[in-house]
Amino acid sequence: RLNPRDARARNDLGVLLEKEGDTAGAKQCYQAALEANPDFILARVNLAEVLAKEGDTAGAVAEYGRIVAAAPDSAEHHYNLARHLALAGRADEAGAAYRRALELNPKELRAWNNLGLLCAEQGETAEAEAAYRAALAAAPDYTLARANLGNLFMDTGRFAEGVAVYEEGIA
Repeated sequence: RLNPRDARARNDLGVLLEKEGDTAGAKQCYQAALEANPDFILARVNLAEVLAKEGDTAGAVAEYGRIVAAAPDSAEHHYNLARHLALAGRADEAGAAYRRALELNPKELRAWNNLGLLCAEQGETAEAEAAYRAALAAAPDYTLARANLGNLFMDTGRFAEGVAVYEEGIA
């Protein structure tokens, strides 16, 4: 029997339930873990991701807001906050969160790529190009950023540059 005050055990049970497809049970476990220990960041991350799976983007954003308040120097948490802010249609806040993640870890390739996508969606093509190029400077084999840079060029009528970027990826 689990001790109701054992936050780690509650969280671990939630992870197992989630793996078995019981997101409702997992959510209850994560919430119970947080009742026992409101500062247990792993349980809060797990809760945020379950909320996102359930389509509760606002709930996921709220949880990640609490997470970054508790762990302001975590690039990973800022990245995840940004990802959920973008899904919520809060592009300016998402961009700021991606940029904060990158200040903390300039080699966070996913943040560079997603910042590029966000900028491209907002018509900020120079910023999008810079983000993709930063990702490729850190990891020349990062195919997702290469594809997105090529797509950006193609979408903006820079066909020769798009072809060159695609060809670099297969060279």
